[in-house]
Amino acid sequence: MAFIIPRILTRKYIHNVLSSNFKYSSQFITFHSFANKQVLVKDKSKVCVITKNRFYSTEQINQKSLKNNNITKNTAQKQAHEPHKQDKSPEFFTNEYKKPTIPAFPLVLIFTTSVIAFLGLYQYFFSTVYKYPEEIRKNLRKGLYYQNYRNDPNRAVNYYQTALNDAFNHAELDNASPEVTGIMIQLGSLYEELGRLRDAVDVFTMAYDAIVTPNNIPVKLEGKIKLKSIGLAQKLGDLHQSLKQDEKAEKYYIWSVEQLLHSHSEEAHDNSNRNSLISKKTDMALPSWMTFTDLGASLEALAAFYSSRHKYAYALPLYLRALSLINPPESSCHSAVLMNNISEVFTGMGNLEEARGWAERGLKLVENFNQKKKARECDESCGVLLFNLGMISELSGNITKASEYYKKALNFAKKINFSDCINEAELALKRINTN
Repeated sequence: MAFIIPRILTRKYIHNVLSSNFKYSSQFITFHSFANKQVLVKDKSKVCVITKNRFYSTEQINQKSLKNNNITKNTAQKQAHEPHKQDKSPEFFTNEYKKPTIPAFPLVLIFTTSVIAFLGLYQYFFSTVYKYPEEIRKNLRKGLYYQNYRNDPNRAVNYYQTALNDAFNHAELDNASPEVTGIMIQLGSLYEELGRLRDAVDVFTMAYDAIVTPNNIPVKLEGKIKLKSIGLAQKLGDLHQSLKQDEKAEKYYIWSVEQLLHSHSEEAHDNSNRNSLISKKTDMALPSWMTFTDLGASLEALAAFYSSRHKYAYALPLYLRALSLINPPESSCHSAVLMNNISEVFTGMGNLEEARGWAERGLKLVENFNQKKKARECDESCGVLLFNLGMISELSGNITKASEYYKKALNFAKKINFSDCINEAELALKRINTN
């Protein structure tokens, strides 16, 4: 079976919520300035010069020149014949005043460092953490410190739990407020990093319920609050899928997609009505807080869920809908990713001709894509498309063609150091050569 390219979803409202505004417990940037002290004397008759630890002044020279007018010629001649006495007046000085200058690079460096330090101080004192009451803020800072500085996540968990309990019991904080749900999301993200998925599900569900149904009463969601709840729903879908809880995962995925597709609609939609998920309105006007990337990511998450469960009839329209959001398709390498996944769906359905057509279309798009705009996604999709074309050829009985594609995929994967594709291609070549 061919393999798909999953899209990495950006959960921008649920990953390290506190850290996004306050990554460390102390964001000071310390620098030391060793600037030379310089003294400017505005009076041009008093320009100070230091030469070999000896101090001279043009004022002294002017006074000495006046006295020399009263010296007799004989005295002057006598002085001229005394070579061992140093004349202090001639070569060390000039009447032209030169203003001291400071090199530009140190000034730029000092100014830049000062700005960074100021921003660090500003972020420290006016970050999201600073808005919490003192007793909660203290535990949050310790949690962030042990999570980011000391690399002791288990200890950080204890401080986050204490901060969350204090927030629940604080009279001035509502459980649905961004402050309290922010702590939940931070704690849930840390649980997920530690592999404690069930604990992560419990905390994320608590945050989701607090936003969507505070006090068990559904509320109307708008703007970034709505997008935050959608991100939580997608995260819960991912976690339930990892725990093999398909029914719950599907419920959260569908809810997130419907919220995006029907963001302007007041009408309630039945989650079981999957036809409502694939509206043909490609020119829909999105609200300012939502982008086509947000919508496409949600569609792909649900499509990938259905595809992994071999529910290809449900996955196909979602992938096609996501592809329609990229206009024109040639403007992004992600179109090739979607074409590859559509090809995989057709392969799973047994329609190899359609599968080959979509794979070839995706490969052509990647090969003709602007070289200056190519990213890692372009290279990886090219390797996977070559492999999948080999898989389709093998399923069609054309072993020679399959071997050619597998070798191309292997060589290309080695060139870009794509380990997954290397392993799959080597296994495929071993399999067909053995047979």
